[in-house]
Amino acid sequence: MALVIDGAVVAQMLRSPTGPVGRMLIERATRFQMAAKRQLAPHRKSGCLEDTITKRWEHIGGELAIRVVADSSPCSPTRQSYSLFVHEGTEPHTIYAKSPDKPLTFYWALGPRGAGVYSFAKVEHPGTAPIAFFRDNLPLLVA
Repeated sequence: MALVIDGAVVAQMLRSPTGPVGRMLIERATRFQMAAKRQLAPHRKSGCLEDTITKRWEHIGGELAIRVVADSSPCSPTRQSYSLFVHEGTEPHTIYAKSPDKPLTFYWALGPRGAGVYSFAKVEHPGTAPIAFFRDNLPLLVA
């Protein structure tokens, strides 16, 4: 009696999204993804950052991997992702208008003249606290 190992079947089992390893990866990645979205929900403004937390299948060095990403560039008028700024927080900083012809304009509910639309050449941003929606949920990937 001989033991025959079919390499193609083993590769399918280990490297296919439909194999047991792939199914386990997608289950853990989905738990991680949903937990990150739940953590962001109380801070929601547009919901765009939450919507951009997605899973991507990849093959890295012939091995199956799932990358979970948060890329808010489709949300931002400047097309620059602000995901890292939300995750890591920001220090107080000055924001300048791109030109005098295009001042920073926004609605300010508690403005000095009451609620309304205000325009400035620069504003002093107080900074933001971090919301580490990825780092805080890492244990779900290994649980």
